[in-house]
Amino acid sequence: MPPAGEIAQRPKRQPPCDEQTPTRKLVKDIVNAGGMLEIDTTDDNTSYKSLVGIINRRRMAPDGQEVILVQARYDRIVLRLSSVSDWVTDPPSQTVAAERIGRWHPAVATLRSDKRLDSLEKHLRGRAFRLLHALAQEAEARGHTVRLPKRSHHGSVEDPSKLGGDLIFKVEGIECSVNIWQPKDRLPHTPTQEEIEREKKYGWGPSRYDYVPADRLSMLINTNSRFSSKITWPETKTLALHSRLPDAIMSFERWAVIDAEGNEAERRAETERRVRREREDELARQAYVQHAFGEQLVADLADWDLSLKLRRYLAAMAGRVEDISDDGEREAATMWLNWCRAYAAKRNPLEKPICQPKVKAPGYSEIQEFRNRLGFQSSLW
Repeated sequence: MPPAGEIAQRPKRQPPCDEQTPTRKLVKDIVNAGGMLEIDTTDDNTSYKSLVGIINRRRMAPDGQEVILVQARYDRIVLRLSSVSDWVTDPPSQTVAAERIGRWHPAVATLRSDKRLDSLEKHLRGRAFRLLHALAQEAEARGHTVRLPKRSHHGSVEDPSKLGGDLIFKVEGIECSVNIWQPKDRLPHTPTQEEIEREKKYGWGPSRYDYVPADRLSMLINTNSRFSSKITWPETKTLALHSRLPDAIMSFERWAVIDAEGNEAERRAETERRVRREREDELARQAYVQHAFGEQLVADLADWDLSLKLRRYLAAMAGRVEDISDDGEREAATMWLNWCRAYAAKRNPLEKPICQPKVKAPGYSEIQEFRNRLGFQSSLW
């Protein structure tokens, strides 16, 4: 029993020596994968964002690195160590830290000469230009093109790609944009004496918070691909924005792959829909023809049955004509009898060649009717 006044502390459960915590296991998996690990999260409910946050806060990655999470697509993520990327030009950290840039990328040079990014405070503007310069240089080194978004005569962005931002990148069959801005911090508002008096007098006071420009940058990347969506990366105390540039390039290229795959999947699906629709339409045509055959058979049976009745009737009529004594009346009756016999012969299907009837080609409404009869969905031509 613990002494009076003391609360017994339950000892913390320690994992077995051979059991790794989720964070240590994740770090080990990333390292074993060469510093970049892609995970399919389709049936995985693990909160990798939380694990990455714990790893970075506790500095569990080797050599003082950070673990960076990139959402490659809705069912895949990429985890990489901050020093691992396939960047081919000067490292972003080197570009940002350089004393001067010898030759700016033409698009970024235009941004500078046009005094763009003027919404950023001056001490952050230079770093933003360097981030854009590093990204543009790397993109062109990989064979992508970089341009400025088109603007209206008022200066607002009105680009055919429907993208905004500072730069637009053409990567394979899609276009992507990057936008760098200065976020704002929310700070408690200290009311002035005038605001205090106004609150006393009118009963409403000032806002509880002030929003002031933060001493950091944020970056947003976007695409006109229908299969991906924008990503925002804020700068943090432990993760500078230049460390996100490899993720931006990687996202652009993955978006291009996803877009190509998505378009190809849609093309295949459309081809399958077209082939299926054509097959269903052909079945509907065949059903229409078979139905027409059946209707003709029933009509022939009705005519044959009618012709039997007509023959019996005409036999009786012929006997009656023979009994007519008046020559004029007999002649008129005989003319009528001959016409009736000819008509009866025409109505008798067995007097015609026996063959499969010709059926008029079905129109749109007939095809739709027999598609519905067969249980197919509507076909839009």
